[in-house]
This record gives sequence, C-alpha cells and structure tokens, in this order.
Amino acid sequence: MSDRKFAVHRTTKLTGKPVIYFASLLAIVSGTLAPVTAHAQAAADIYKKMSDVYAYAKSFKGSIVRVDQGKTPDGKSASQTVTMKIAFKAPNKYVVRNIKAINVGGKSQSSDQTMITDGKSLFMFSPEKKLYQRGQIQNENMLARFFALLNPTNGFSLMPESTVNGRAVFVLKPTLPVKGTPQELANAKKVKINIMIDKQNYQFLKMTISSPTGNLTQSVTEQVVNGTVSDSVFNWNPPAGYKEIKAPTAPSGGPSIPRAPGR
Repeated sequence: MSDRKFAVHRTTKLTGKPVIYFASLLAIVSGTLAPVTAHAQAAADIYKKMSDVYAYAKSFKGSIVRVDQGKTPDGKSASQTVTMKIAFKAPNKYVVRNIKAINVGGKSQSSDQTMITDGKSLFMFSPEKKLYQRGQIQNENMLARFFALLNPTNGFSLMPESTVNGRAVFVLKPTLPVKGTPQELANAKKVKINIMIDKQNYQFLKMTISSPTGNLTQSVTEQVVNGTVSDSVFNWNPPAGYKEIKAPTAPSGGPSIPRAPGR
C-alpha cells in the first residue's frame, strides 16, 4: 500500500477557522521496527483487507464520529466532536456534511459545512451563513482516504479479540519502534492506540487513542458498503439567497478549498 497522510488542516473563508477533514491526526514516533513475526503479518493482512473494503467499494453511506478530549496549554479543559455524514458513489461522487462542536473552558462554538460533488461540479457550503465556494474535482476513489488511519509501514500487533456494539472485532495496535532517542522511545510508549475491525466483513468500526495530553475516539456508525445510493444525493445548486465567495488562490494557482490528503 502507498503511504498516506493522516489528516488535512485547511482554513476556509466559510468560518475563518481551521477545518479538519478525513482521518485522525496521529503522532507516532518513527524508528526501526522489530522483526516481522507471524502475529505482525496477520495484523498487516487484516489491515490490508480493511483498507481494500473502502478502496474497492462502489458506494458507501454512514457517519464517522470523532471525539477529542484534552487540555489547552494553559490548562483549560477542551473537547471537540466532529461528525462527518458521508455518502459516496464510485468513481468520484460524494457528499460530506461536517458538523463540529468545540468546547474550551466552558465556552462553546459550532459549525456545519457540507462538501458535495456530482463528479462534474464541486461545492462547499455553509447553510448557517448562506455562503458557498467552488472547488476542483478529484478523479479518484475518495472513500479510501476517509479511512486512511495509519501508515501501514509502521507495522501492527494483533491484540486479543474484543467486541464493538455486539460485533466481534480484531484489535490492532501499532508496533513500537525499537530504535530512537530515549525521549522518542519514551514518548511512543505513552501513546496507546487500538484499531477495531469487524471480524466478519473487515469494516472499520472504532479507533481509540490515549496519551498524557488527551484522548481520542473515532467510530463509524450506520455504515452500508456497496448499497444503493441514488445519484440525486449528490446534486446541489446554490439556492436563492446564497452568496458565492472566491477561494484564495494557492501557490500552484488552484483554489485552496479543502481536499483529500495527497499520497
């Protein structure tokens, strides 16, 4: 499998704040890994089967829910819940409604944005602000990028099986590096990550991350892979009263509207 980035952080004029899309941002210390064992190979095979579910899916509907909890540098409690309601149809039709709720030190803010394409036109719009931007079409299977959780070259270990909402799951954890500075190795040991994959159909169900600075849970609900998704789901035209704003020009000359992570 090719390398994949963990997340994309872009700033959009729709909110003036960073928008987080796709998979979770993880801080895994790189380093030389231990020799591959049969257990590690089995874990790698499970991960590949999970990735292939989404890489070769013809359609998808479901929600990715990410919950971050931690503290700000000045010690205030902070939490963020991001719900991405997704519909996809191969090769390049998708709609992602991104609902975000943030609470820092008891003060809350929220946003609701949607990115949608019928394979010909791409829009990003905010119903609450009645603003929209146009973007460029990406001619690839975007669904696989939503589930690019970790770089598989880091390696995995297979943990005891568990359950998620009554479903039996494989549990994978990233293999710790065996070489690096003492601080790097110590930091890697402080981060606990588990990825839970359905034993029956190899669909991703949940990921948990715990560290001294906070915790993260990412799960998928109501997912249907290769079901029926109408083309009408991906049709959108700016309603009356919506105002178009131009996306800032990126250094390459293209718009800076959020897009999938590059390989």
